[in-house]
Amino acid sequence: MPTPLRMDMTLPNGQPLRFDMPGAKWDGTVEELNLSTPHHPMQQNDLSITITSAQEADIIAAADALIAKIAAFAMTITDQQRQGYFKLSDMRLPFHEKCRDYMHQNAATVPSTIDVAEYDKDQAAWDALTRMIAKVNTILQPLVDTQTVAGADMLNADLFYYNYLPLAAKAGTASAQDIYGVLKQSYPGRGPTPKPATGAAH
Repeated sequence: MPTPLRMDMTLPNGQPLRFDMPGAKWDGTVEELNLSTPHHPMQQNDLSITITSAQEADIIAAADALIAKIAAFAMTITDQQRQGYFKLSDMRLPFHEKCRDYMHQNAATVPSTIDVAEYDKDQAAWDALTRMIAKVNTILQPLVDTQTVAGADMLNADLFYYNYLPLAAKAGTASAQDIYGVLKQSYPGRGPTPKPATGAAH
C-alpha cells in the first residue's frame, strides 16, 4: 500500500521531507519521490561568519581616524554643487591630457586668465586623490561584497519561507495564510531562482 506524504516526516533514506523535493506534491506518496536525487540544503549558505563587537568597533575607530586625516584637506559639496561641476571622467581624460601638454609646451597659447601654477596644483591633487581613492576602494569593496552575500543568503531563506507558506496553509498550519497575505504585499518580484549552498565562507 502506498505511503502518503505527511508534513515533517522523515523519508526511508533518512532525509526530511522537503517541499521542493523531486516528485513531492500535495496528496503524493513516498513511492513517487525520487529518493536517488542527492540531498541539497534548502537554504543558501554561502556566508557563515561572526563579526564580533570588538572587530566592528576596531574598524569603525580606524575609519574615524581615516576620516579625520581626510578632513584636513578634503571638501564637502552639496548634491546641487555636485551636479553642477564638470566631471573629469575617463571619456574626458584624453582631452584634458592634450590640453595640459599643449599649455606646458606652448606658453604663448595660454591666455592670461589661466593660472598655470594653480592648474598644476589641481593636477597634483587629482593624481594623489586618484591613488588614495583606489586604495580606499580596496578596503571598501570586500565589505560591500560580504554584505551582498549576507543579504543574498537571507533573501534566499525569505523566498523559501514565502513559497512554503501556501503548503503550510494547506496543511492547516495556524497563521500561515495570513502571513502569506501580508508578505505578498511586499513581495520583491521575480528574480534569480534560489540556489543551494556552494560552500560557506568561514
